[in-house]
Amino acid sequence: MRSRAMNFMMTVTAAVALLAASGASAAEDAERGMTLSAPVALSVQGGNRIHWRAEALPGVSLLVHFELLSCDGQVVVPVFDGKAVPASGSVEASFEVAPEHLSAFALGERVLLEGRVGPWRTSGEFEVVAAAPVPEASGWTLNVPATAVVYSTMDSGLTFRTVSPKSKPVSVNLKLKFRNLKGKIVANWTYPVIALPGESVHTVTVPLSVCNQAKLKGANSLKTVILKNGDTKAQGQSLLDWDLVVSTSSDKTQGTSPLNVSFTALVSGGNAPYVFDWDFGDGTSHGNTQNPNHLFVGNGIFTVVLRVVDSRGGIVTAAPLTIAVQ
Repeated sequence: MRSRAMNFMMTVTAAVALLAASGASAAEDAERGMTLSAPVALSVQGGNRIHWRAEALPGVSLLVHFELLSCDGQVVVPVFDGKAVPASGSVEASFEVAPEHLSAFALGERVLLEGRVGPWRTSGEFEVVAAAPVPEASGWTLNVPATAVVYSTMDSGLTFRTVSPKSKPVSVNLKLKFRNLKGKIVANWTYPVIALPGESVHTVTVPLSVCNQAKLKGANSLKTVILKNGDTKAQGQSLLDWDLVVSTSSDKTQGTSPLNVSFTALVSGGNAPYVFDWDFGDGTSHGNTQNPNHLFVGNGIFTVVLRVVDSRGGIVTAAPLTIAVQ
């Protein structure tokens, strides 16, 4: 019988990564921030090695903190505290979740591992088990967002990456299981995809009816599995971030250089506080306040884009604004 256990990746894009130069592709953005690798379950017999890697400015000291929490938030167990100083723009390390860290939890209980490295945050949900999990032998890999932004007012688009060991395209299903704090599945959605040999990217449209049902029943996490002929090939966990929306406006859209423009951002949903990253499209430094002023010097048509990150790691991008300067 195939084991359900596997290594999965949880990726969050950190606030510091928002300082990167404009014009980067979506694939480049996905590589920034923090990557956390962990087993799908935590064993009271030990062997729970947690690996993490973070991008940062060289020489900037980062505080590192990881803790385990019960799903109701009543039990908090510190697991690791320390500092990291990237030498070349990135740093990676690992630590062990020891049996004594799990003594406050029952076998079969689902717990949250929350981590902070500098300004970045990530979380994963795990089951406490008696024996160390056996690695998934299917050869499949499923990379899921650490934090999935979904909506109870419109359809939601989620992006997943699969790695297939097959030499030709195969049909599989991505099954999404919305779960509440107690780990109970409150909504399901299955989406058929074609997995190409090696890595392929899939954008899944989750209907409003499914998301609305999940929110009404208190869903706070999402388990996603690859199913082939009814067998689970790989799986991953995401936290849910509900209804994060941002819109922008400006007091003027054209004028003569030098042109001073006031921008306004409206944010709702998600989890405050928010981090703002304004790319003014003119090659100058980004703005990091909610409602900045910016001076455009020189002629041109500039595309202004705002990205917002909330405290849970959810990321949204506002519709671009165009400023014409003569």
